[in-house]
Amino acid sequence: MKREPFVLKEDCTFDYVVENKNDPQLGQFLNTIFEKIEDDNKSKLSGVDEEIQLLKDELEAIKLQKKGLMQQLLTGKIRVKI
Repeated sequence: MKREPFVLKEDCTFDYVVENKNDPQLGQFLNTIFEKIEDDNKSKLSGVDEEIQLLKDELEAIKLQKKGLMQQLLTGKIRVKI
């Protein structure tokens, strides 16, 4: 997966948020900014989501394999020479 910087419009920068920190609608303002960032970078976020899912699936497969191996060790189907 390639690392690419997020695209930020001028009204979504940290400096812009700091300038408007006293806005009485700050919560709504931040929600709007986050939605814009997410929409503008949807393809990058999609790639990240896919990568996370692949890693979760791989982790689950490894856990199942470990569980099976532990069961075989505990039942004596596999013996370990010391």
